Amino acid sequence: MIEVADLSKSYGASKAVDGLSFAAPSGRVTGFLGPNGAGKSTTMRMVLGLDHPTGGTALIDGRRYRDFAAPMREVGALLDSGAIHPGMTAAAHLSWLAHAGGIPRRRVAEVLETVGLADAARRAVKGFSLGMRQRLGLAGALLGDPATLILDEPVNGLDPEGVRWIRTLMRGLAAEGRTVFVSSHLMSEMADTADRVVVIGRGRLIADMETDELLRRGSGGHVRVASPHGALLATLLADAGLAVERAEGGAGDGALMVRGAEAARVGDLAARYNITLHELTQHRASLEDVFMELTGDKSDHTFTGTGTAHAAPRPPEAR
Repeated sequence: MIEVADLSKSYGASKAVDGLSFAAPSGRVTGFLGPNGAGKSTTMRMVLGLDHPTGGTALIDGRRYRDFAAPMREVGALLDSGAIHPGMTAAAHLSWLAHAGGIPRRRVAEVLETVGLADAARRAVKGFSLGMRQRLGLAGALLGDPATLILDEPVNGLDPEGVRWIRTLMRGLAAEGRTVFVSSHLMSEMADTADRVVVIGRGRLIADMETDELLRRGSGGHVRVASPHGALLATLLADAGLAVERAEGGAGDGALMVRGAEAARVGDLAARYNITLHELTQHRASLEDVFMELTGDKSDHTFTGTGTAHAAPRPPEAR
């Protein structure tokens, strides 16, 4: 489990991270989202002890990274797949890491097989594509068979097959009880992969909750319902405190769009009054839509896991 508490990082008068608190639990994939300059990479570097916080703490299973006796066996990280000497072969690079981390050499062949680079083990990294470098970086993160994985943009450069592969891998690792903390700009992929999402902007927390809960909060989410008794149903839904409007493509009494409710609630209400339904469909807002809603220039609110929203002061531009 990763626990960040009141974490801050300043560079002169500029705050890259400002009082950030969240948790990434074990057995879950936690997506770490934010626009460019939000402070994601700085936060990950502080969790890994690469940058020293100005204030607050970042703990992995209750300890600072530097306090682990064998850190590669506890935490695997992929921050920059380009930080590999181009003249080294894939096997040589991983062998060097294994030696430094006190990890058996047999793990080199195992992780190369896991990431699909077994046939490229003796090839120099300078001839690798971006996608292959990403796979090699991930192999390095997996080398010590760690319980915690911290991955910064791991799907960059991967083709659709590779994206699906890494999604399956991350979810499989989480299912084994590991902590998987991953940043990405691919919102659709995070919607399919992450159990939880942490969203930050300008170094401050914007949202920290289950992915499904965040999607329900998006203004684009609604229930589409159609009935031959649409006018009566609209009245009943409005009396129940729901926002109802005529749906596009609805004719006559036709189709309605209901906001602020789940399909089950709409269906139960219709059944209570014996109203026939011809359609009842739940439409979720996309994670991309919700992300833009939360992080756009006009967004000055913060969602927290408690279901509250409050104004968020805007600190100076983060790195």
